[in-house]
Parts: sequence; structure tokens; C-alpha cells
Amino acid sequence: MSIKTKRRGLSPVIATIILTAAVITLGAVAWAYAKNAGSLMANDYIEEVIDEVENIVERYTIEKIYFNDATNNFTVWVYNYGSISLTIDTYISVTNGQTYTRSGTLINARELKSISFNIDIPNDTIVNITCFSRRSNREIGRYYVP
Repeated sequence: MSIKTKRRGLSPVIATIILTAAVITLGAVAWAYAKNAGSLMANDYIEEVIDEVENIVERYTIEKIYFNDATNNFTVWVYNYGSISLTIDTYISVTNGQTYTRSGTLINARELKSISFNIDIPNDTIVNITCFSRRSNREIGRYYVP
């Protein structure tokens, strides 16, 4: 047996080893990428679910609306009957075209909060009240000034 014959048999073995190593390396890279991508997608999904849960457990209502025409004090009472604190923006729209805004009212869980406006509202007027939470939930009220 000559040396030339031995080399011919060794060359396919080395090529097979190199190809096997390349396939294993590519497979490991693909597996690592898929694992990381799956983890990122799972984390994004969990964050979205937590945000939606907070939207669902956020509960509030416009409890009472009162206007004192002697002092021009218009008061809206908002009750947070949910289990988390919320921040609301209150918009008042009078049918004569006037609008008023009070932003950033913090209402803790199980708290009744009054939001006052100093407005001159004529008699026989409808006032629309809208309270938006920072999580985009909305509560609407209407008040008639006789």
C-alpha cells in the first residue's frame, strides 16, 4: 500500500468532519437566534397583557355633578372604585361653545375626588363632561343648568 492510497481515504473523512462541524455550528446559531427571538416575543406579549389588565381593572365613574350659580362654581365628583390609582383629564363643553379643561387629576384607589371649575354658565344650558384616564378609558356625564 502506497502513501498516495492512504491520502485518498483520509481526504473524504476530513471533508465529512468539516461539513459536519459546519452544519452543527449553523444549527447552533439558528437555535440560539430562534430562542432569543422567542424570548423577546414572549416578553413583549407579557408586557402587553399587563397593560391590558391595568386597563381592565381601572374603574371610575362620574359620581355627582353640581353647579352653584351664585358662585359660578361647577364641581364634578369622580369616584375611583378600581384597585389601582389613576390620572384623569376632565373636559367640560358648554353648548354655547365654551370649553374648559383640567388635566392631571390623580385619584387613588377607592377615593372620591372633586374637580372644580369657575365658569359662568347661562340658564337653560346643557353641559357635557368627559373624563379621560391616561389609559384611554372614558366616562361621560351631562348636566342641565335650569
